[in-house]
Amino acid sequence: MVSVRGSRDSGAQLERGLLLLGGGVVVIGFLLTSLGMGESWVRTVRIFLVPGAFLLASFALDGIHSPRERLILPMVALLCGVGICCLWLVDDWQMSKQLLWITLGAALLVGTYHVVPEPARLGRYKYLCGAIAAALIVVTMIWGRAATQDGPKLWLGFGPLSFQPAEAAKLLMSIFLAGFLAERFKAQRVAPGERSRASPSIRYMGPVILVVGLCLAMFVLQSDLGAAMLFFGLFVAMLYVGVGRLRYVLMSIALFLAGAGLAYQYSPKVASRVSIWLDPWGSGDYGAGQIRESLLCFGEGGIFGTGLGLGMVGRLPAASTDLIFAVIGEQMGMLGCTAILLLYAMLVYRSFRIAWRSEDAFSSLLATALATVLAVQTLTIIGGVTRLIPLTGITLPFVSYGGSSMATNLVAVGLLLAISRQPGGSSVPGVTDI
Repeated sequence: MVSVRGSRDSGAQLERGLLLLGGGVVVIGFLLTSLGMGESWVRTVRIFLVPGAFLLASFALDGIHSPRERLILPMVALLCGVGICCLWLVDDWQMSKQLLWITLGAALLVGTYHVVPEPARLGRYKYLCGAIAAALIVVTMIWGRAATQDGPKLWLGFGPLSFQPAEAAKLLMSIFLAGFLAERFKAQRVAPGERSRASPSIRYMGPVILVVGLCLAMFVLQSDLGAAMLFFGLFVAMLYVGVGRLRYVLMSIALFLAGAGLAYQYSPKVASRVSIWLDPWGSGDYGAGQIRESLLCFGEGGIFGTGLGLGMVGRLPAASTDLIFAVIGEQMGMLGCTAILLLYAMLVYRSFRIAWRSEDAFSSLLATALATVLAVQTLTIIGGVTRLIPLTGITLPFVSYGGSSMATNLVAVGLLLAISRQPGGSSVPGVTDI
């Protein structure tokens, strides 16, 4: 048995050691990128902002003397560093802005951690969060901006400023679902290994129909497959975890598949997206060109990659956002892609572990929701880039360019770390938490 102080000190040393190790890897990668691009090595000084921001965040988080999860922050920092290296290859200006967003996001992470001393209290605002999330989605569908003339409306703008409401909505919807399920489905929960013979009550199925209907509306009206899959995946996962009844999940999936089939039949945009996915080589559409170029990047990268700063990623459309995983595939090859996937897998696992160890129902469900969002978003965009599913317009968490995405994801990390400091929610390998 070790003391509380000894546990905290050991955890802090582990976290900061991993941050320094990951920071060293990122600095070396940035230096190799500058050599491959023929840039001055002096410009690599900028990359120290990434490990520096997260190292400062580590010290600031320890202002609350309580054991917490110590592996998530280094993994997030490493993913952010990989994203910066890839962005430099694509657009130096976007990379510079992303550095600022990472710095701001690290500050938001620390602020969230300290402002939410008891995450369970967020459950009191579940209906407000759900209403704001729904309002953001509806407002975006009506007054949003699109990147292309016929593209989905993903942004709300105020003059030169713009943001993606879906990023904030996914966080608000996570709070809503966690609070709703923790409160309303206690009586409906079924113990593991047991089967309920009770019929689904319309009183409980109302929110199911509402949320799934909202996802289908996004899918049909905007052809925004990425956001629809993200919100639907979140809801189905939360429904199963919170209620434990498979019939609710199957009914939701059936509704979604029926709506998707109708969208394919009657929406030219959806039909075109599916056709491009099935045969990108036989289509002249812009979306088909994206898929073709991404597949060529993976082919050029092979097993070991072309090397950082080399290759032809400049020809890749939307390389800084939708297709940044293809940039990783060309530069780092199959081995690099596998390493990134394993890093995401470990990050998702540690996030779910926080949920499993949390003793509060709402906090456990909220951690589950945040982990699910991370997993679904990662699998959706990587699946689209590798042509496992139709390509969608969402970002790869912590790697793709985007201020809204970076800020929201780092706030979510702050919430996860806040949940982890509860009794049973934290963990330090090799150290007993007291």
